[in-house]
Amino acid sequence: MEQFPNHREALFSRSTLRFQLSQYELAREDFVTLLRLPASTGTGTESVYFELSGGATQKIFTAQSDVRSVVFNYLGQIDTQLKYYTRAITYFDSCIRLDPARADFFLNRGLAYQQAGDKKQAISDYQRTLELNPASSLAQHNLAVLLKGTPSKAESEALLSKAIKEDPRQAYLYEERGHLLMSQQKWAAALQDFTKAIELDATDPDFWINRAICKEHGKDLGGALADLTQAIRIDATHEKAWLNRGNVLTKMNRLREAIEDYTVAITHYPEYGLAFYNRCIAKQKAGALREACQDITKAEFLGVAVDEKVRVAVCKK
Repeated sequence: MEQFPNHREALFSRSTLRFQLSQYELAREDFVTLLRLPASTGTGTESVYFELSGGATQKIFTAQSDVRSVVFNYLGQIDTQLKYYTRAITYFDSCIRLDPARADFFLNRGLAYQQAGDKKQAISDYQRTLELNPASSLAQHNLAVLLKGTPSKAESEALLSKAIKEDPRQAYLYEERGHLLMSQQKWAAALQDFTKAIELDATDPDFWINRAICKEHGKDLGGALADLTQAIRIDATHEKAWLNRGNVLTKMNRLREAIEDYTVAITHYPEYGLAFYNRCIAKQKAGALREACQDITKAEFLGVAVDEKVRVAVCKK
């Protein structure tokens, strides 16, 4: 790229690698530059690329050919990850205009619509996905959720496992199955899924928080503390990370640090009733009953269901 800044193959390869490394802003910059380059730079080289989806070859092309639909698809996925849903949907619209028979274009647009809260359009895209590719387990699962509410846990787990088998590079699939396993208190299995999600995308603080919760239930308090600290490094304003780290520190009897973490959580979210309640418990253990009583009163005011025995023990009334 330093020697030949308009080398389409080098630029395309770098952009896809950056995408795989979750360097979304850098990948986006490369893909946009690629769209602006002329169709041929006269390099004389034509590497052949195979675009895969769900383990199947969707398109065979060279960087010198018209790769607009491929690039638009990447840009749409990038903007979905970055939560720029309107722009992502516009890119997928372009993909579909260029190649209306590609099921994965409709699937990706459906995911963007669903995350943007447009249920009607998401349903339409998932239905079209299944018309073009009846084997799309992710479309089946998401459509079932949107049409009839959450399917049974066994059905959901089977569909997600099938989707992971067909496309094991999608972090959000492991995340969703991890949440499902957590709801069934299958902590060890959920931990494995969140670990895989982190391997694919280490920049999402929620992956670290959820893995920490699994470790906490597995009595690995040191590991949970490390994961929550990493989540805070990624997003220091994430109140749930501070709350959960406070919980772990309380279990480790590091009460002063726990109280500090709950206080930071409240700073970022002043209406965080659960943080007030948990800080009350930590203050009670530390012997600061007057301050603990103030916290439990605030928690109750914010709608937290307060254990009457705890309130009487803390406030003495």
